[in-house]
Amino acid sequence: MSFDAHDHPKDTEVRESDSIKDPGKSLSDRGKQSMQGIAAPAERPIGEVGKHREWKDKGIQMIPVANLPDPADFDPSEPGRVSSAEDFNKTSMQEMKEGLIKFEAMKPYIQNGEGANPDFWKKIDQKQGLDHRHGYQRVYETFYGDSAIKVSKDGDKYEIENGNHRIWLAKRMGIDELPARLKARE
Repeated sequence: MSFDAHDHPKDTEVRESDSIKDPGKSLSDRGKQSMQGIAAPAERPIGEVGKHREWKDKGIQMIPVANLPDPADFDPSEPGRVSSAEDFNKTSMQEMKEGLIKFEAMKPYIQNGEGANPDFWKKIDQKQGLDHRHGYQRVYETFYGDSAIKVSKDGDKYEIENGNHRIWLAKRMGIDELPARLKARE
């Protein structure tokens, strides 16, 4: 029903036939659920009406470990749940722990730019007589290469896409932050 300035006010009155008897009659299923208080929150936060929020790749960022979900809290039926050393299959928990300790020592060099490439760490490995499996280059590639931790962030909520074991162990080791490829909704 539209209102035109030339219309008679009586023509603009809401009639009983205009869904007064059943206010949910003309609503979509989501609208009905919303009125009943059971609909999921809208995709867009209030104030962003008309804006489409898209996922953006933010590259690798340092993420506070405390802000990430704990893989031990995942439902046991969900893939990626980590609750003990028995959940480490590809890499042992001990080997991953050694990698996280190495990474903590590497952080200042990476952050100041000196160690922000795998060749720097390859030279360190050569000087220390470390093979790739036990070296710093492998640790660097694990955190900054194809197998980087991957997380998505929507508002304040993070979800882990890759790296559950590293995150689980980092939380237990008291590590403050880890690099992760961040995908954020904007």
